[in-house]
Amino acid sequence: MAAVHRRMRAVGVVACVMWCGLAATARADLPPAMDRAPAEALGIVAMRDIGQFHKRLSEYMGLFDLEADTPPLSVIGELVATPGLARGGSAMVVILPPTAGESDPRPVLVAPVSDTAMFAKSLNAQGQGIMTATLDGDEVFMKDAGGGYVVMSPDRGTVESFTLGVNSAAAMKQSMGATAARASDQADLVIYLTPGLVNQGLEAVGEGMVEQVGAMSMVLGPGAAPGAAMSRASEMMSERFEADGQSMVITMSADDVGLVIDFVSQFKEGTPSARMFQVDGSARSLASALPDGKMLLAGSVDTSSPMLKSWMREMKADEAGALAMLAPMFDSMEKIDGMAMSIGVPPAGLMGGMLTAGTTFIKTADPKGLTNAVKTAMEGMNGRAAGGGKIAASYKAGAVDAGGVKVDSWQFTVPMDNMDPNAMGAQQMQMMLFGMAPGPSGLIGATDKGVVMSIGSNSQLMGSAMQAAAGGKGMTGQDAFASVHSRLQDDRIFEVYVGVKGIIDMIGPFMAMQTGGAPIRTPEKLAPVALAGTMSGGAMGIRLVMPRDVLLLLGDVTAEMRGAMDDMDDDMDGDMDDQDAGPPRF
Repeated sequence: MAAVHRRMRAVGVVACVMWCGLAATARADLPPAMDRAPAEALGIVAMRDIGQFHKRLSEYMGLFDLEADTPPLSVIGELVATPGLARGGSAMVVILPPTAGESDPRPVLVAPVSDTAMFAKSLNAQGQGIMTATLDGDEVFMKDAGGGYVVMSPDRGTVESFTLGVNSAAAMKQSMGATAARASDQADLVIYLTPGLVNQGLEAVGEGMVEQVGAMSMVLGPGAAPGAAMSRASEMMSERFEADGQSMVITMSADDVGLVIDFVSQFKEGTPSARMFQVDGSARSLASALPDGKMLLAGSVDTSSPMLKSWMREMKADEAGALAMLAPMFDSMEKIDGMAMSIGVPPAGLMGGMLTAGTTFIKTADPKGLTNAVKTAMEGMNGRAAGGGKIAASYKAGAVDAGGVKVDSWQFTVPMDNMDPNAMGAQQMQMMLFGMAPGPSGLIGATDKGVVMSIGSNSQLMGSAMQAAAGGKGMTGQDAFASVHSRLQDDRIFEVYVGVKGIIDMIGPFMAMQTGGAPIRTPEKLAPVALAGTMSGGAMGIRLVMPRDVLLLLGDVTAEMRGAMDDMDDDMDGDMDDQDAGPPRF
């Protein structure tokens, strides 16, 4: 009984984190099973089509060499193979409150059936009304709940008292909020959690952090403060959601392009948390101002909202201290409405300066004022004492021609104290980031829409960046990039793109040299992994887009690395056998 209880709980828990897309199906509302959820449910894991869910879940688990008898695949697999189950129907796992005197919530599986009698017979069900059956090798209790559903649980009392709800979807969507409801209407898998269930998870995370902090303190002493801070942050998050939280929703959907996962936390109307998340973002337009080309990382953030500008004013308040030298730049922050950044693949490769192909676009109505602010900031830093010497900062107007446009150059060097034991490490880090340059340097130019900055003196890259910022399609002109860019939320306030192709193409030869295998080949057009966030309607939303080709590539990389590790293990076993054979021959 305990084993099947764990398995059935795993259906709800593991489904939250598995990469399991479904074949595209007609979607217009919540999965139908959710309309029959009981009002007292703490959480619901609903599948729009249990048959398609199992099919695609099997594909993804096989991709990463996970066994077919791993929950939840084993439980769902047996259900789908059982005669009498409605394979195209909607199913759900309902998490009920614990019974009196117990602490663990109770999972109940609600499965769609086309023939209840055949389904029960196939599971060797015995008895009338409340039946005992065998599922995944363990005994469960089940009954016909009506409406084309059976309910199953390892606890008899739970099955006896369980009653399907009626017209539950409307109230549930109201609890979800508009952001989560939009994602759920398009999802193949919907996970709905109430604050009580969410806080149990957050408390468990906090307890785990406390244990880790204690262990770190024993080894590192009281200086292990970051771990303690993380523990406190988890505790504060739990308290905030307990006070203001209304629901948390996780959704998954997929098609031939890839997998989309949404995480949405909805807060109660009128609470401090809900008032904080009332920003309609417009970050989606900023990526077009980034230059086209292979990249490692890119992203943008919309800073036009009054709330974000108030945060900038708080940062400016510190200018009397460590940030005083940057006061001119902070004075211009009020005029900045957004920023976009891209780190391209460095021309000299992995060790040639990771940031030397970086560009930034700053959206502002006062481009000239911002460039003047950068110039003033550089001049203010020049000659300041630091690192046993003085900072060397320079700014030269019109120093470089970038695609037919004159742009300014800047350079910033912090002297190293050679007597400092950390100096060598700092120099190595500087070379890794900026190549052979003595410090960060780059170019800066203005367009009618904002300011473009680059790291490094690549005038060709700067010219492409200036052209994109002036009105070209830039990065969004790539079909692969556009395929994920268009799937993010329209009202996103930030977005991040991970250039899997650029990363693997750059580190692939190094990995091949280390493992002895062939370099990993990537498709000519490989979309990036995308992440975006919203802060509207009193909700915080995060969306992750995983392109299908990336998942297939990661599966190949996993298999390649596993094979290399197996070969290394075989070599080590052979070496141990040689040592056991007798004394070494000199």
